[in-house]
Amino acid sequence: MKKEKLPYIIVISLFFAACTLLTALTLQREPPYLNIFSLEPREAQATADSQHETAVKININTADFHELQTLPGIGEGRASGIIKYRTEVGDFRTIEEIMEVPTIGEVTFENIRDYIVVSTEQISTE
Repeated sequence: MKKEKLPYIIVISLFFAACTLLTALTLQREPPYLNIFSLEPREAQATADSQHETAVKININTADFHELQTLPGIGEGRASGIIKYRTEVGDFRTIEEIMEVPTIGEVTFENIRDYIVVSTEQISTE
């Protein structure tokens, strides 16, 4: 080999070695679902965000469709069911009464019980 080409070969070899090392280090990092601003996985962040949204108790007698959906396990269908029940039967007298809504059972109630409240001031005693 000529001495003139030797520095180029060394530089190219070092370049490929560096690329290989960087690739190996990249593959050992956390998966791409991590948020770059936090070390928590996005799923954990979403859970924390939804818990943050429900940190204030929601009055199930006055909550709108979107507020009800911030409760754990309450999606569009259950939120609609709660509103329909309120419209047809009237305000809830206790938080346990939410289990009278057809799509809400004991498991769902246990998941939301710490996040809901009924305001007795708004319920008429007729």
